[in-house]
Amino acid sequence: MKYSLKTIVPATLLVFFCYLKTEAGVSLNDSNQIRLFRIYIESDSGYKNINNLSSQCNYDSAYKLLIEFKETIGISQNNKGKSINSEKLASANLLYNLSLTRYLAWKYVNRNGSNNITDWKYEKLDSAVNLAQHACKDYLNQGYTALEPEYYITLGVIHESHNPQAAYSNYLNALKTALKIKNELFEARAHDYIGHLNYFGTSKHTAAYHLKKSFVLYKKYNDLQKIWLIGQRLGRLKNDLPPQDRLGYYLDCIEAGKKSSTIEKSYFVYENIAKLLVDEIIPADYNKAILYQDTAIAICIEMKEDKMVYPLLSQKAIFLDKANRRAEQYNILLEIYFHGKSMNDSGYISKSALLLAEHFKNAKLASSSNLDSAIKYFLISDKYCPYYSVMTNYDDGFLLSGLPLEYLDELMQIDSLAPLKYFQAKHKKYVYKQLGEQFYLKNNVSEMQKYYSQAISLSDSLYNVLHSIKVFNRDGLKVEKLSNEIEVQDNLIDFERDDKNKLILISIVLGTLVILIVISFLINVRSARRLRNALIAVNEAQALVIEKERQKHEEQIQRISLENEIQILRLQINPHFIFNSLNCIHNCILQKDTETAARSLTRFSRLVRNVLQNSRQSSISLHLELQTLLLYVELEKMRFNSEFQYEVYVDPAIDQNQLLLPPLIIQPFVENSLWHGIMTIEEKGKVSISINQIENILIIKIEDNGVGRVASKKHKRESTDSSLGVSLTEERIRIFNGPDFSLKPVEITDLYNEELTSAGTMVVLNISIQNRGNEDIA
Repeated sequence: MKYSLKTIVPATLLVFFCYLKTEAGVSLNDSNQIRLFRIYIESDSGYKNINNLSSQCNYDSAYKLLIEFKETIGISQNNKGKSINSEKLASANLLYNLSLTRYLAWKYVNRNGSNNITDWKYEKLDSAVNLAQHACKDYLNQGYTALEPEYYITLGVIHESHNPQAAYSNYLNALKTALKIKNELFEARAHDYIGHLNYFGTSKHTAAYHLKKSFVLYKKYNDLQKIWLIGQRLGRLKNDLPPQDRLGYYLDCIEAGKKSSTIEKSYFVYENIAKLLVDEIIPADYNKAILYQDTAIAICIEMKEDKMVYPLLSQKAIFLDKANRRAEQYNILLEIYFHGKSMNDSGYISKSALLLAEHFKNAKLASSSNLDSAIKYFLISDKYCPYYSVMTNYDDGFLLSGLPLEYLDELMQIDSLAPLKYFQAKHKKYVYKQLGEQFYLKNNVSEMQKYYSQAISLSDSLYNVLHSIKVFNRDGLKVEKLSNEIEVQDNLIDFERDDKNKLILISIVLGTLVILIVISFLINVRSARRLRNALIAVNEAQALVIEKERQKHEEQIQRISLENEIQILRLQINPHFIFNSLNCIHNCILQKDTETAARSLTRFSRLVRNVLQNSRQSSISLHLELQTLLLYVELEKMRFNSEFQYEVYVDPAIDQNQLLLPPLIIQPFVENSLWHGIMTIEEKGKVSISINQIENILIIKIEDNGVGRVASKKHKRESTDSSLGVSLTEERIRIFNGPDFSLKPVEITDLYNEELTSAGTMVVLNISIQNRGNEDIA
């Protein structure tokens, strides 16, 4: 164990003072008591160090500091009233118990972040939580509140690895208490913890909101370390923050790093800025991006991160190409190419050769020499494409560029070489397509067909690697999603095979026409003009056929993608809803309210069974839809502690068992009403659902008395997931209604009272009437 001076000096002083008091009969004076208190309450060598050592599994050192902390409190209690006031003593007692809580939780429960907790571990965790609860209760009973947020943060930290929902709830309580006592530093920490929990969880939108709040407060207090860390996270939230905002956070990161000597330079911040300037900022600033990329390269060289220099140079070469600085690009590509040759590294040779081939392919001056150079380097890239034995001296991140991240874990479990096989097939497929294109430009039909055929055959290799993922059933929804993506890949392969067959057919027709035209030309030299026109017409016809096929394939791919999204939506049960429902049932059991727990568990199991059964069908009866919806609403009402009312009206003339509609078509809008409408209003919320039939149209109205869409957006409660759910549900209704249905599937209206203030939202669903007599339902 390596001790810093901050740790060794206080510990030595403490032992010395304890000796003077116990052995030599010398009492500690007031100044020494105050010094010891500062060690544990106000400096990193006390309370914070115990927590850090516990989280790092350095239990021996953490335990020694705990003993010192406890002895310090004991000495101060014996001299109570002399120098240290009662609030500081109460604060010390609370912080000691909180640090002991974290120590016990990490040692017995949270070690290695495992979420598999046995009953024995639960007992240890419960005892640690009880320790913190009693300490906080005693602290609050004395009339003090300054450290109450720290109590909730401690509970959040010890639950985070195995019970994120409990951690989230405690972090929210920390935020509430911080606002109550008007402590901005605790407020910043609470937002920080909530933001990071969501950043690594499922809601990046929520993470963005809280991290921004935390970032503003940390900037106010000039906490450079936090500005550096949180700024990076905000910069990476691509789908939840505008590019200009993210660029600003990255620049604040850099500024904080320049001001603090304790912050190490990180090349990836500059690299991310460069990519942002090229890929997302409009108009793209390639020259400025190259400057940031150069800084990233310089940092790697300075920090001796040699393995990242050449991937960064490769990225710079792409930027130079887009900036039309081709001479510089060519020199960098040659440098990477010869580096790969010197290292005998097939990866660098292949990647740089591919970029050199692209360089010559995209050259402004179209000439035979450029075309020959492109073919030359494409062939080199194919020859040196990384094989399974070539893994030494090679950067994995560079190697796996373009590999879908969601596949990586599954691929590695199938076969440690699976990612490399996937990359190799994908790389070769692209190279073969490019070679086919280049030989087509050289009018070399045989070589063109050869490489196009090889590209098509490699599609099977890609498909087989992806298809093998299905044997891993660790996450049902994820496997289902991967299966759908594999089906899309399979369709793409079929399309490519069709392309190949059609291309061969076109080539045969083209060849026949050329032969006929040449014969005609030999018979009559004066037909040269007609020959030229015929060749132009053939080329135009060929281009038209290929373009029409491409458009047709794109439409088919879009349709398949939409069907897969709809299937995934039907299968999706909100994990937060499931967890919260089970948590409420768990609380009922702990409170020995067995009747409510049993009733809730029955409803929950029926809901899950209904959703799984109904999702297999394209349409279900209105009776089954309402049955599932009411189970959902009753469970939500339990979670809301009955803080809202609901009513459902169905026109008596409607036969609920005969009328059909898509499954789970009403639930997304009711969920929006509850969570984005009535969750934040002070009065009791209400959701009304009415179902009527007018001629051949089923009209479903969902009305709430919530804050309305405008206020909800101001509070940033509208999530990307809810918007996606609404848009996909609208598309499901449109498909169900058919092309001849003229009304808009979903109509959303903001409601206002007499004072023109928001009075809620009304959603109207217009669905085509379909009965069991008209549909063959399994």
